[in-house]
Amino acid sequence: LRLRGAHGRGPASGLSQRRHARPLPGLYRAQGQRGVPPPQRGLGTDQQSYQPGQQVTVNLKASQGDTPAAGARVVLYAVDHGVLSLTDYQTPNPYERFWGPRSLHVLTADARTQILDRAALLAKGAPAGGDGGSDSMRSRFETTPLWEAELETDENGVLVHSFTLPDNLTTFRLMAVVDHGEQAFGNAESELQVSRPLLANPALPRFLRDGDQALAGVVVHNNREKEATVLVNASATGLSLSGSPQTVTVPAGGAVEVPFALTDALQGQASLEFSVSAGEYQDQVRVALPDRKSTRLNSSHH
Repeated sequence: LRLRGAHGRGPASGLSQRRHARPLPGLYRAQGQRGVPPPQRGLGTDQQSYQPGQQVTVNLKASQGDTPAAGARVVLYAVDHGVLSLTDYQTPNPYERFWGPRSLHVLTADARTQILDRAALLAKGAPAGGDGGSDSMRSRFETTPLWEAELETDENGVLVHSFTLPDNLTTFRLMAVVDHGEQAFGNAESELQVSRPLLANPALPRFLRDGDQALAGVVVHNNREKEATVLVNASATGLSLSGSPQTVTVPAGGAVEVPFALTDALQGQASLEFSVSAGEYQDQVRVALPDRKSTRLNSSHH
């Protein structure tokens, strides 16, 4: 910008001058927009559909224009999509935070409110259920199977990272937040599904008290393209279970609920095991069911 004279002989291009009654230094103000192109990034996995316990290979590539973002810092994590939906969680976007358009103003903020006002960790209501060809018992359920906060891209701007899926049968959102110095930020996300051709999804109460009786059990899902005759077995520790085994017919792409009678809960924590099989396809799942001790209230009249 060109300024003319100590006090200015007139406003320069794009500038305005505020004059005072007495001779004072000229006051000039200018503003404009500066566009910062966002970095390019790509995030994906070696496949879109997985089974519980499988290994996932994550591939990430970051660049600024045609230049690879070598040594970029990456935060990579995966969370159950059902949990994220409870709070409408969005993948953090540092580019918009640092380089997004802003009006001309001064903003004062205090980070303590963000620290003290965090919501408690959420757990998904019910464990998910199962795949064919595996006789392993599913019992490891996690809502956040991946959290890596100190990863870096190589000299080509590429990051390859692997992790093992838990036993959840759900959709996970894979998220990456990247920074490459003071002027390059980015984010990316992808989804991966975990399922099985035949699976058991427990449908149980949250807890049982002494003397409670419940009719609950498992929902059998048939993700195949043809009808299946399924044998369902159930067993319990810490309470009585009746009605096992049962044989049900599940339509292609459908689900059937199989109930069992639960009685005589003991004090402490009970566990239930369900297994479903249809030829070469099977699934097994174990879940814990807490018991809450009943409290009797005594009242007296005077």
